[in-house]
Amino acid sequence: MTTFYIKQKALSFLDHFTIKDQTGADCYVVDGEWSLRKTLVLKTLDGAELSRIKGRFALRPTFEIFQDGRHCATLRQELSFFKTKLSVEGPNWEITGNWTTSQFEIADLDGGVHARITRELWTWGDSYRIDIAPDEPEILLLAIVIAIDAVLEANRAARA
Repeated sequence: MTTFYIKQKALSFLDHFTIKDQTGADCYVVDGEWSLRKTLVLKTLDGAELSRIKGRFALRPTFEIFQDGRHCATLRQELSFFKTKLSVEGPNWEITGNWTTSQFEIADLDGGVHARITRELWTWGDSYRIDIAPDEPEILLLAIVIAIDAVLEANRAARA
């Protein structure tokens, strides 16, 4: 299992943060881009683009994930009255968990777990621990976690 940590700075004007490995070393950078809709770009430390996460105009928060210019997945908040429900289209995966305690996982529809995500509470800014199973598409899973955070951020902004 490979572990990554995402720590966003609170009160930052632009989205810019690093993804660290289990030793605390920087592995990747995420930069926001100016546009009419939210766009986040996952990059190597030297600036090479690995994945692009684009917000899409819709009734519910929706983010499309691209790698090498190819659409790989769409993350969408589903209509639900009592809890947050997210769906991922593209890979045959589902996102399940307890959004109140901020612990969830990305798994196959038949139950095989690809990643476990824990949002650390009581921190300054958003912090996530991502445990990715061996031989899984690391970049795609990290992009999905970034999109999950963007959906949750859009929900917080809508309530403010």
